[in-house]
Amino acid sequence: MTLTRLVGALPVALLVVGNIATSIALSVLQSLDCTHDFDRMSCDFDAPICSGYNLTLRSLSFDDESSCIFKQCDRGKCCCSTQMSLIYGETHNATVWKGALNLVSKTISVADSFKPRVPTNVTVVESNVNVEVTWSTNMDDKPSVRDDLRAIVTYREKGSTPQVSEPFKPITVNGLRYYEINGVHLEPNTTYLVSVRSVYWNNVPSDSSEEVEFTTRSWCVEL
Repeated sequence: MTLTRLVGALPVALLVVGNIATSIALSVLQSLDCTHDFDRMSCDFDAPICSGYNLTLRSLSFDDESSCIFKQCDRGKCCCSTQMSLIYGETHNATVWKGALNLVSKTISVADSFKPRVPTNVTVVESNVNVEVTWSTNMDDKPSVRDDLRAIVTYREKGSTPQVSEPFKPITVNGLRYYEINGVHLEPNTTYLVSVRSVYWNNVPSDSSEEVEFTTRSWCVEL
């Protein structure tokens, strides 16, 4: 009787294990996201534990393969990145492994997955009644890409809703990108935080720069 029960329970146990594996693979596939800056490919997916997961990236055009090991990069998210040669127009196959088990594969387009680097050196200067914001795109090693980048400038009073610009093509002043916040949109004697993102034609924005703090003067009250 006991042996019969064990034999009968085995298919059920295998079915449960199979369902769990399928559920994990589906979750990874749905949340897997890969982006690059033409120097490194970075991928992440949602999972509470990252141990045992790794990634292989294989070019579908050339004999080129890279790999990396996923690590916890945020609460509930696993990330890894690898340096590799990326050519516009190429596609890559991204495969997530759990040990020796191939969980999911996904085709990554180099053109569609480009994500600009985080802008740096954000500075703020008051000029007359307006506020001048300058920054570096951090893409000077890729001038053809750098020159096509648009920008999104976000500023907010501490504790209030951010004011976000539409993507725009900034002008260049002394080698830095430039944007002017009109003083009519600012309150006098008030502290604000401003940050910048870059965005390319594929509409994938960079992560936000660090927020820079500035305080308006009383001249704004006369606007």
